[in-house]
Amino acid sequence: MNAVPRKELKQIRGKTRYGCAPQVFYFEPQQKWYLVFQNRDANYQAAYSTTVNISEPESWSTTQTLIEKDTPKKWIDFWIIAEEQKVYLFYTEAHNGVMVRSTSFEKFPNDWGKSKQVFDNVHEAVHIYKVADKQEFHMIYELNNDGIRSFGLAKANHLEGPWLKVTDKYATGDQLRWTDGCIPWTEMISHGEVIRSGFNQYMEYQPANCRWLIQGLMKKDLNVKYELLPWKLGIIQQIETSK
Repeated sequence: MNAVPRKELKQIRGKTRYGCAPQVFYFEPQQKWYLVFQNRDANYQAAYSTTVNISEPESWSTTQTLIEKDTPKKWIDFWIIAEEQKVYLFYTEAHNGVMVRSTSFEKFPNDWGKSKQVFDNVHEAVHIYKVADKQEFHMIYELNNDGIRSFGLAKANHLEGPWLKVTDKYATGDQLRWTDGCIPWTEMISHGEVIRSGFNQYMEYQPANCRWLIQGLMKKDLNVKYELLPWKLGIIQQIETSK
């Protein structure tokens, strides 16, 4: 991945070059790929773009607004997952509350209902997955302790909750163990997405021994403005250990 060509999606960046926290999935009813992200056009506006051919970067549509804000608080890190015939939109409000809204398959990506808070005491980056072959959903949320990022885990039997905290220490820098020959490159775990076998709107994964694509950095690199932090990407894998 470090050697392949990179293509900036200039057509989706809005009024500024800023585009952040992307999610990509294939919405089967419309036979379209969706790229959901945030820009700064209107205080971290939720935006999206679509294509029918993900292999052609130029084919992504220009930015469209996913939902108009109806509260003054900061909304970030938008995430979409579907169940049966409803589509759910999760996001973090004011770096604390986890909010959810829903719409129907027929009206997606429009007509989102009223917001409902389903969790709190997070920093950002809430990602929701369904456990494969089981009626259970997992929420991976990001915590921030003086700049040190880590993941917590909550679970529910339905996307609207109730969501119950499992642990604030699902994945932390202290838990990292390095493979032979790998030079340690991060002391924290931030904004990750699980590597799934599928790619549709149901976001199914297998929790056991799962792998995450994460961003990370060393503690010594925290002494710059947020926009200049030298994030790197890498893979972590959950390893079952004997007791």
